[in-house]
Amino acid sequence: MLKLVLTAPIATYAEPDWLVIGLSEGDRLPGAEDLAEIPTVLEFSDLIAQSQWIAVVHPELRERFFESRPALSSEMAARPSAAIVLVGWRPAPLKEAKTDGRITSFLCSAEVFGGALRWAPEGPFRLRQLCFYVLDAIINGRVMVDRLVVRQLPLSPDALPSRESMPQTAVIMPHRGTVRHLETALRFLQHNVGPHTSVRVGLDSEDWTNILNCSQGGRRSSSSRPARRLWDRT
Repeated sequence: MLKLVLTAPIATYAEPDWLVIGLSEGDRLPGAEDLAEIPTVLEFSDLIAQSQWIAVVHPELRERFFESRPALSSEMAARPSAAIVLVGWRPAPLKEAKTDGRITSFLCSAEVFGGALRWAPEGPFRLRQLCFYVLDAIINGRVMVDRLVVRQLPLSPDALPSRESMPQTAVIMPHRGTVRHLETALRFLQHNVGPHTSVRVGLDSEDWTNILNCSQGGRRSSSSRPARRLWDRT
């Protein structure tokens, strides 16, 4: 296990409490009491070369991250090539939508991290941007992962149901964008949802016929608006 020393130009003066660690096969996620004993490196390249997994944790999530070690360790062991985005738990609002603010914390393989790092611009705010570039690389097919999930911290192992135990569910996904992004979303849904899940995609595009022709499978049904079509992936 290794810890990245956060000095310029990796981090700004306002970011000394970020946690950036690399884990090798067999390592467990550290607790707060372990941090002082973890060997350090000075460069991202050294962290990537000697690690299997890399965690980037914002200071506001550090304590919740430590609380969630058993659940996150189980998920890492089950899906070695997963990318796990980490956010803090917040109560659902009584009205309107919930916002989680800027998303900056994540766990992923060193290979995925290295691929995303090549696209992230260097500079004092690179740590804040890394999660975006990991997701951007996954969505656009520059790096591949088996699973992409979001976990609210603190996380209990009991909060992770098995795929087979998931109830009958319907997913309605609006889409307005490229075929590549649609295929990426559907691939992750196919691998991550339970066996009793149906997926329907609302295509909000004048070019919906071309999107369907470029995508694999699915049945289409028209709706009341010519520019919108509902695609049944079940």
